[in-house]
Amino acid sequence: MHHPKSRPIGGLLRAANRAPADLLAGAVAEGLSEFGVLDATLYVIDYDGRCLHPAPGRAPVRLPQIDLASDSEAGRAFTTGEPVQERIDACRHLWIAVRERTDTLGVLELVVDSLDEPLLELARDAGDLVGHLLVSAGHHTDAFELLRRKREMSLAAEMHWDMLPARTYSHPRAAVTADIEPAYEVGGDAYDYSLTSGFLEAGVLDAMGHGLKAALLSTQALCAYRYARRRGMSLIDVVSTIDDTMERQFDGASFVTGVFIHLDLQTRALSWASAGHLPPLLVRADNTIKTLEGEPSTPMGIGLLIPVPAHRATLEEGDRVILYSDGILEARSPQGEEMQLSGFVRQLGSLLESNGSRMELSRGVLDAVMTHVDAPLRDDATILIAQLGGV
Repeated sequence: MHHPKSRPIGGLLRAANRAPADLLAGAVAEGLSEFGVLDATLYVIDYDGRCLHPAPGRAPVRLPQIDLASDSEAGRAFTTGEPVQERIDACRHLWIAVRERTDTLGVLELVVDSLDEPLLELARDAGDLVGHLLVSAGHHTDAFELLRRKREMSLAAEMHWDMLPARTYSHPRAAVTADIEPAYEVGGDAYDYSLTSGFLEAGVLDAMGHGLKAALLSTQALCAYRYARRRGMSLIDVVSTIDDTMERQFDGASFVTGVFIHLDLQTRALSWASAGHLPPLLVRADNTIKTLEGEPSTPMGIGLLIPVPAHRATLEEGDRVILYSDGILEARSPQGEEMQLSGFVRQLGSLLESNGSRMELSRGVLDAVMTHVDAPLRDDATILIAQLGGV
């Protein structure tokens, strides 16, 4: 016997598959029309993570843009993940977070003439389904990708965002969130992660130089990292593989730094290795912050790799490991003052006191960097937060 909700969700899925990939909002309205939904508008978040932009639908768009900094129903639904409703004229407008797993991609505005608990539950399910449909639509149309851009993106940034995984992911035993600034000019930094078979593996890379050359370097290093990781190599062999790949391709004339972690989710054993990169920070569940000290190897790609053992620690539930690039510490104010590790830790501590989400923490750090610089960044700033225990 079919579950009662299988009919509307199945209808929504079939409507989306029939419709052109760029007209997803219309498909949502069609698929849910028999359940009291009069219209639907899909809003997607931009690369800055600050504004929601509407996709074309069946009716004229009511709000041309929604600033998350403003106190709005859409912003609260996006930030909290909880449905928010408002009454406009004779109708109710229901705002639903659109998510691919735990990565919030936007919101749905559903117009309904009445609202009860079954329809509210259906709307939640629709938000989750549309999140997956939105990602798959990206394989067939540029419409949603272009909506996310407030200005033109450099070729280097284009390459990077196509390579990088989702900014956040969570399951019951672990969670990870990452972000990069500047979104439209990023070139030399990259991050990657994998949660599989009881392990969390992650890394941050920083290629020498800027622009397209740096993007080519970090893209190749990222692929080499995935190649080694997916073959079950140890962290030291991962570093060695990236080093060998880069040296053979660029004849030892270019280098990439990187820091990599491997976390056993059952034993809570953490291993990390650095190749000329800044060491991770450990944030305990009580929000105390310490640096995970350990001798780094040399940068990868110059053929002078100094093998060092992977460093180890044991985590407790709720602990967070933070990987970051030197673009954060070297961010320079108009007066010439660098943020440095002390400023970074101070900003982290202040943000941790607010007890926000991992996305709010990572975004808050990069916003603090941008505020400190008060100008376009000269170098990429990247942060990755890996947490034991999913939230």
